[in-house]
Amino acid sequence: MKISPSMQPTVALPEISGQNRAALDIEKQTTPQEFKRPRASYACLPCRARKVRCNVAEGSPCLNCRLDHLQCEVKEHRSRKDLEIQHTVARLPPFVRPFPSNMGPEAIQYLDRMQALNLATVSLQNSLLRAYVEYVHPSLPLMDLHNFLNTVHYRHGRNGQISLLLYHSVMFAATAFVDIEALCQAGYRTRKEAREKFFQKARLLYDFDYEYDGLVLVQSLLLMTYWDESPGDLKGTWYWMNIAASYCYRFELHRQSRCDVADMPILEQRLRRRVWWCCYMRDGIIALGMRQPPMIEEESFDVPMLVESDFEIEELAYSKTIEQLELTVLQDVKMQQELATLCIEIAKLCIPMGQLLRARYSIRSLSHSQNDQGIDTLRSELQKWATSLPDGLQEYQSKVLDAQVGRSTTMVQRTMLHMLYYTAVWVLHQSKQSSPSGNGQTTSSFEDHEAASFPWRHARDAANKISQIITVLHCRHELLTSTEIRFMTPAIIMHLADMEAGVTPARELRQCLLVIEQLRGVYTIADQVASFIEGILTRPTDGVNPRSEHHVVSLLKKELSAAVTAQEADSTNSQSAENILVDAFNASTPELLTAPPLPDESPFTEQITTPGDNLSGSLVGCIDFTGLNCTNGLVDFDWKTTEETELGSGFWLDENECK
Repeated sequence: MKISPSMQPTVALPEISGQNRAALDIEKQTTPQEFKRPRASYACLPCRARKVRCNVAEGSPCLNCRLDHLQCEVKEHRSRKDLEIQHTVARLPPFVRPFPSNMGPEAIQYLDRMQALNLATVSLQNSLLRAYVEYVHPSLPLMDLHNFLNTVHYRHGRNGQISLLLYHSVMFAATAFVDIEALCQAGYRTRKEAREKFFQKARLLYDFDYEYDGLVLVQSLLLMTYWDESPGDLKGTWYWMNIAASYCYRFELHRQSRCDVADMPILEQRLRRRVWWCCYMRDGIIALGMRQPPMIEEESFDVPMLVESDFEIEELAYSKTIEQLELTVLQDVKMQQELATLCIEIAKLCIPMGQLLRARYSIRSLSHSQNDQGIDTLRSELQKWATSLPDGLQEYQSKVLDAQVGRSTTMVQRTMLHMLYYTAVWVLHQSKQSSPSGNGQTTSSFEDHEAASFPWRHARDAANKISQIITVLHCRHELLTSTEIRFMTPAIIMHLADMEAGVTPARELRQCLLVIEQLRGVYTIADQVASFIEGILTRPTDGVNPRSEHHVVSLLKKELSAAVTAQEADSTNSQSAENILVDAFNASTPELLTAPPLPDESPFTEQITTPGDNLSGSLVGCIDFTGLNCTNGLVDFDWKTTEETELGSGFWLDENECK
């Protein structure tokens, strides 16, 4: 009979006294404790499911799986760092291409800490995209713009993905042209600060080898050439251009046979040709601005010249992208054709221009006769290019239609084309001597200056044309790139040389100075040019011709001081401080305001048409300089810090962009 536990007899245990309990405690302390096996740091999935001890830490498979003939699987433990990386990657929108597999978590964490993974707000992004379409892409058509806009605008990733490096490069290139209010609303104090922030994002992604697509690398690097290097920065415009050209050769964009591959889509073939010619044009333009021979030589590539069919000319389908970005250019097929023609003409101009730069600035020296013969040939090539321009490009003009939203794009590109040409003409005709007299001595009269050599006169005419083009852009409130600022340097040099010779181009020099001052808040190169001019205008004046710049400055200071005093006395005077500067300059040099004659052989004519007017002829004569208003700040003149015959730092305008 089985006895249940309830029926079993109870055995009484002896009572343990306090003394005996103490003895038991001593015995527990003296006897060895039972050994407890430590808990395994991790277990395989089968052992974890059965909740049994696992020794997979000693090696796979574990003992249990080996005995039971099970597949021993171990789930990797995710550290806190891995979770942070996963969260960082998840923050990126779906349209951004994921990180490459070779990029470690430390690199991703660093990029995140440096805000290189932060995208622009939707509002700022739309403004930057609009500026990019209107001002950057027409002269550098290196992207499939329609796909890029649809991918970025909708952000859901179903239209494809783009490189984060290319995204930041596009945003950076557009910061020079976007409305300053859009940057201020996004938290940037100045345009220069915004440019630096966006460029650093692109630069970090490039330095950490984020991008592995060769074509995207070239596209991004060409946009990064718009970076205006800071003093002491070795990685400036020329550096990024060198890398972009190297990648072009590395990925064989310079070979036509690599662009006409049978299994390559026709759109990609056209894109590769455009990217190559963008690299060639950008190389030539930067070389012209920096007075250096181009890196790319004509003998090193066989890609044919661009034609209109290589461009993306079609109307962008109406969508929210069009509605929110106001992309007039992409809805006007005729305008796209005009911009394509402009780009093709720039590419054609860069060929003789590159030959000119190599002849002028190459280390290899030529004999005098060989040099003269080469210059004559290049002069003929430039003249041939200029006379063969289509009728619509023979003149840069501003019409009522151009004032509409997006229509100013063609006008800006036309003026840039002419500025490029006249800068090349200046390089062609610049004299090796330091003065137009050709003997190293400064001429002392207007008659001597007019009797100067043929090249000097043409160089001066080209400088005047550059100043006039700058005036057109400035009056339209259009911003220039750092490269165009370098194009202004020849004009300023020629005007200063004319001032030394007694022919003071007050209006042209004044306009260049106003534009340079406006751009000091955008580009570092503008600060450098301004310092260069200050150094010239503040040098000792012993033995200077009384009609020179120091005489003009002395008169200017006297008139200006009186004008400023009058303005302070009249609180109802609404005239801006800048207009006081202009009026004082006009009053001090009334005989110097006649524009120099335009060259008779010039293939270009300038016209400005405003509402209610039908004006043609001299461009300068059509512009009211007394109405210029280039900044929102005030003119701060502190003559106490300057000598009587010097122009001090007070000449420069104080611009606070975001006030």
